[in-house]
Amino acid sequence: MQSASLFVFLPHNKLSAMKKLIAFGATALFSTALFAQKQNDGAVIAELNFTPASDVPLSVNGIKMRFFTEDNFCFRGQFNIASSNTETVLFQAGEQVNGEASNSDPVLQVDKSFDFSLAPGVELHFDGADRLSPYIGAFLLWGSGNSSTSVETWGPVDEANVANPANWSNWSTIETTPYSRFGLGAVTGADFYFADYIYLGVEFGLVFDRTNYKDTETTFSNARGYQLSENPQDPNSVDNPEPTVNGSESSFGPSVGGSLRLGYCFGR
Repeated sequence: MQSASLFVFLPHNKLSAMKKLIAFGATALFSTALFAQKQNDGAVIAELNFTPASDVPLSVNGIKMRFFTEDNFCFRGQFNIASSNTETVLFQAGEQVNGEASNSDPVLQVDKSFDFSLAPGVELHFDGADRLSPYIGAFLLWGSGNSSTSVETWGPVDEANVANPANWSNWSTIETTPYSRFGLGAVTGADFYFADYIYLGVEFGLVFDRTNYKDTETTFSNARGYQLSENPQDPNSVDNPEPTVNGSESSFGPSVGGSLRLGYCFGR
């Protein structure tokens, strides 16, 4: 009766997550195979993130792979590539900009980002128990990317039309910041095989990570438009902005995954 009362007072979303977790645990504990086959040489394994109490139980943070050359040794790797492009309308078409005549086109801000990373490493596994495969490992991290913001300005792009807003047009100021990453880590973890070649795992360790930000470069889709916006009387006296010097950031300390690792063998 106490158990029934507990479920009555749980919120619906928490109850659903608990049911998922119980169902998954029951599958793992009462698997028909009394002995679950662990990894062996030649196995190729892929991994997903498993967070049973979340709205999205399965997710990925890059593509994670393992290749076992021996029963107790494997190469590991994580590969990630991501990009984004967000457009924001600053002024609608026909809306006055800075009190001037109405612009004929929308004035936009475009934010872009690109990120690439690669983390190769190795693992040494130990016998553990029948279903448990504990291990130690190490990996390197290398990555690069950039972020940019493009902001449009509605204005003149030649001297003849400085006083004629009907002939103005949009031009963009683009600020781009490249960066690079380097890191390394020492980890330990364990995989519990609840069925042949299917496991849940955890991992934690010490990780060093450093990101170096290169200078922010400012460019213009129409350099004359920029010069006229700065000094319409003498645009030739306007120079392009100097690059902005950026710094770096680094971190070192314990790291633990925020979710379980769900892995499976898809090739041998």
